[in-house]
Amino acid sequence: MKIKLNGNIIDIENQITLETLIQSQNINFKNFIIEKNLEIIKKENYQNTFLNEGDSIEIVTLCAGG
Repeated sequence: MKIKLNGNIIDIENQITLETLIQSQNINFKNFIIEKNLEIIKKENYQNTFLNEGDSIEIVTLCAGG
């Protein structure tokens, strides 16, 4: 199955969750948000949010400045 991850088309297994995607991509950021098809997903929903063919996922890191 193909999805768009941060602007790049990637192949993933069928029926995986956002949590599985994060683990498979070795993402270890402390502060980040995930947007699925232009909707921000709460962290507590990563484990039960399934990905579908053609989904667009953006992972954005947060940083503080001054």
